Amino acid sequence: MKVLLPILVLIAVAADARTWTSRDGRTLEGDGVAWNTEGVHIKRARATKILVLRYEQLSKKDGEWAIENLPYFTNDDVRLRAKTLAITTKRLERDTGKRIVTISDFRYSGGRITGGNVNVTRIMEKYKKSGRGVEVYLSSIRGPGIVGLEFYGVKGQGPDKEMFHSQAAMVEFEGGGSYAHFQSPAVENFNGWVVIARSATSGKIIGIQSSARPLEDFILQQIPREAEVVQNVQGYKKIALDKIRAN
Repeated sequence: MKVLLPILVLIAVAADARTWTSRDGRTLEGDGVAWNTEGVHIKRARATKILVLRYEQLSKKDGEWAIENLPYFTNDDVRLRAKTLAITTKRLERDTGKRIVTISDFRYSGGRITGGNVNVTRIMEKYKKSGRGVEVYLSSIRGPGIVGLEFYGVKGQGPDKEMFHSQAAMVEFEGGGSYAHFQSPAVENFNGWVVIARSATSGKIIGIQSSARPLEDFILQQIPREAEVVQNVQGYKKIALDKIRAN
């Protein structure tokens, strides 16, 4: 059994090897690894890096074959960076419900009160609501991929802290770097934000960034470390096929 195992592995790898043809007739030998909306990922013999053949370079036949026979490429080896890009602030005023009553110039005439006036003034207070625009930068030395991004806004302090806003999306990124943006609504007592990257295949958390480190533990206590991730592969397939057929 120990002798047969390497042979079986070689046979499995060879089954994926094929000749890829470019639009101008040139050919390339390699194993089809996966595809995404950018192109087909190919592993060549003795090469350490995965080659990405873009759909505008690849023959229509090979591009369509890859989409129907290879898995969609994800890539968990992603670097996550996030920062506050914009601060939105609204300065407002509200009624406290308290009143100042001013009484002046009352006179007594015998047992009667005469003259005078009463003024009632509302007590107002100023307050502000603020939100954040956050920019997320994704990159990978393994090339492009897709990742689940989650954004959480936190307000309040101490025991009154609470998560008031959340957003989630599946995001494609280029290996050289791509940006994604989130916006939290303006609230009173805004505290900060947390961004989480989740594997598009396993649903596990693979990266986290925040405006303040203590908020990370606060959010991690409220969300699952591993979650079901639903990929819109059919949508990606349509994008890729449209690129193939447009050229």
